[in-house]
Amino acid sequence: LALTLPQQIAVSQIVDLPPVPDAEARLLIEAETLKLGGVSESVMVYDFVRVPMHAENRQSFWVTFCQEGEIQSRIAQLGLDDQEFREITTVANALLTAWLAAHPGQSDAVLVHAGAQTTTLVVIRNGVGVFASSFPMAGDFFTRAIARLLHSNFQVAEGFKCSTNLLAGEKALTGFAEIVDGWAAELRRQLREWRGQPFDLPGDLIATGGAFEQPGLRDYLARHAGLKFQPWPTSSSPAALLP
Repeated sequence: LALTLPQQIAVSQIVDLPPVPDAEARLLIEAETLKLGGVSESVMVYDFVRVPMHAENRQSFWVTFCQEGEIQSRIAQLGLDDQEFREITTVANALLTAWLAAHPGQSDAVLVHAGAQTTTLVVIRNGVGVFASSFPMAGDFFTRAIARLLHSNFQVAEGFKCSTNLLAGEKALTGFAEIVDGWAAELRRQLREWRGQPFDLPGDLIATGGAFEQPGLRDYLARHAGLKFQPWPTSSSPAALLP
């Protein structure tokens, strides 16, 4: 079994250290993890991988950490307390690994996964993950807004969302564009948080997740929010697709 943790319960980021042997690097990363995790009595679980250096006389690591209690809680919720796990990862790290495996030549990208509950984003620069984040606005957030605007229930709203362009044309739903604008504004805010720098990555963002299947959504985001999304590139030959 492999367990994928929701991104909101974990942290992934670049940590720069002075050049030291691997054994010392582990101790420094452990200390840095405790510092980044804040004051807590919970045991912190962490993982790291060395990545190309960003600065002279510094070595960089992509570090991911989470409270052990959060992981145990997810395992208990799934009823898998008696199972052994081959791997524990996060949504962001899974996206990052899949992208680097399938597109090793594309060094810069922004991956945006909008599922049911959460939108997760990963910034890749020079073939290295440099930023990961998430926020609790995604497909169900849009569906609840549609239900409220239509004065209907969740199931009816979900049907409209999946089958109808509610952002343009004669069936556009008054008030729904403002909901999508709010989602886009939060995505931009998350991107600006990346080391406090302006977001200047050229090219389209890569879209994955069921929320992007909504008719008209990507067109609206490109025209009105300046956010151009393209689907995750796939091969025309199914045999060539990676898991």
